Amino acid sequence: MQPGARGALRLMRLYGDQLVCVRYRTSGTGEERLTTIELVVERTMVRKRGNQIVAFKLRDHETRLRREALRRGAWFDAKTGLWKLARHDVLSLGLGHRIAMSQEELLREEVDR
Repeated sequence: MQPGARGALRLMRLYGDQLVCVRYRTSGTGEERLTTIELVVERTMVRKRGNQIVAFKLRDHETRLRREALRRGAWFDAKTGLWKLARHDVLSLGLGHRIAMSQEELLREEVDR
């Protein structure tokens, strides 16, 4: 049952927003009714990184890598002198060590120090 359902109101008043669902079951003999609940114990924000576009470095003589990056949809940013592509593609090319830090990451690193 969802928290606002008729059989879950008492438990919703008790647990509030932490209540996810309520289940009623009968024991194997059918003599008892078991009530189980599911509660949220922690909430954290998730940053999805899989499709994030990142900037990375390719050297002029790396024609095979450049060709493969282009095949996956990469493009060259003339302003920064870096290539751009989805993070998961850059990692699958084995170029994770060449990903450039974004302004946000640089600022966050300074704050952490």
